[in-house]
Amino acid sequence: MTVIGAAVASSVGTFIRNRPSGATSYCHPCAASEPPPSMCAWNSDTGLPNSKLVADGLIGTTAFVGAHDDHALLFSFASPMSVLPLIHTTLPYDPGRDLVPISLASDTFGTLTAHVSLKVGSLKDLVALARSQPGKLNDFGQGAFPYLLAGFFKSQHLDVVPVSYREVNLAMQDHAQGRVHLVLTSMTVQLPLVQSGLVNFLVVTNSKRSPMIPDVPTAAESGFPELAFEGLTGFFGSRAMSAELADRISRDIRTVAAEPAVAERFAAVGQIARGTTPGEFAEMIEAQRAKIATIVQETGLRLAR
Repeated sequence: MTVIGAAVASSVGTFIRNRPSGATSYCHPCAASEPPPSMCAWNSDTGLPNSKLVADGLIGTTAFVGAHDDHALLFSFASPMSVLPLIHTTLPYDPGRDLVPISLASDTFGTLTAHVSLKVGSLKDLVALARSQPGKLNDFGQGAFPYLLAGFFKSQHLDVVPVSYREVNLAMQDHAQGRVHLVLTSMTVQLPLVQSGLVNFLVVTNSKRSPMIPDVPTAAESGFPELAFEGLTGFFGSRAMSAELADRISRDIRTVAAEPAVAERFAAVGQIARGTTPGEFAEMIEAQRAKIATIVQETGLRLAR
């Protein structure tokens, strides 16, 4: 995100960043006495101004909305608009009114892994194993993925037990030991365990294969489109932001995301750089929301009122 972050820095001075891990970074604006925002010190890992940890995704989004700052951005996965409204009966913000989609920044990849003790090499193998051992396997999913897994297993008439953790790192530790059989989360979280030979990639949830793991098929290619899901990460503005400013930031992001050097940097960390118009990003979020809403209804989970 270094280059894309720099592209929008001249338009805004503050970022709140929701991470897939659930943590949130609050990023301060440059002071008036400092160089222009585009020349501020950017964190080499995040591509955003140096930041500090303040809260989880829900609290961070609420803080962003409460700031009413038209020169602040929320850099986040789409869950604050697409998932959280479906799994919380009430929210301290109105996702349709208080968050303005500006642009997708990258496609992130969700991957399903299985512990090597299961001896499954494909999603088809996993379905067969789970069918032969009802109630014996368990799974962990992060963010929207617990609902995606629940919907998938229900569609296949499988009995797989979901487990929950407060921290994804704890889940991954148990996955490495085989206490958690299946995990669906971001590819970069899974990669170290795969490289260590402890777990195997079965599928990616996205419509396209990851450039980092091109041999791993998509869920749709494996014959199970029910597990298809796009990982959307992008920029949001507050309702105080003008449409003109949102469009300007979106244009900057699209320009930078199209540069070959940027594509190479994103591919190196398993992502695809991609900018969109505000309208296109909103449509993607709505498609994600509609899929999770259907799953929530079909699995008997309570929708927000």
